[in-house]
Amino acid sequence: MAGRSASLVLLAVLFYAGGSAALAEGRAAPVIYSVTPRSGPVGTGITITGANFTAANNTVRFGGGFIQWLPASSGSGNQTILFTLRPVIGAVACPGTARCPTAAHFVQPGGNPLSVQNANGTSSTMTFMLTD
Repeated sequence: MAGRSASLVLLAVLFYAGGSAALAEGRAAPVIYSVTPRSGPVGTGITITGANFTAANNTVRFGGGFIQWLPASSGSGNQTILFTLRPVIGAVACPGTARCPTAAHFVQPGGNPLSVQNANGTSSTMTFMLTD
C-alpha cells in the first residue's frame, strides 16, 4: 500500500509541477470566439476574436501552414488578431520569436482549419472556406 501511495503522490507532483507549462504558470490556452468573415478569396482581411492571445507573438495555423508573429489587440473584454490571407504562407513554424527561412505552403481552396497558437497553448479549430 505504501508503494501505491508514493506513486499517487509522485503522479500528483508531476502533474502539478510540469504537466503543462501553461497550466503550471496559470495561463489559459487561446480561445477563438469568432472568425470574420468565415469565407473569402486570397487577399481577404480576417479578424479572429477571442481570449488568451499574447500581445505580439501569436501564430495562426491555417490549412497546412503557419502565419507567425501576429499581434493581438484588446477591446471591450475581447482580443482580436487581424491579418490578410496571402496565397503563400510558411510551411513550418519558426521557434519563439526567431525569424527563419521556411518552405512555402500554398493555401488551397475549400475548407481550411484555423487555430491560434502561442506561449499559452493552442486553441480549438474553426474552419475558413477559401474561395477562388
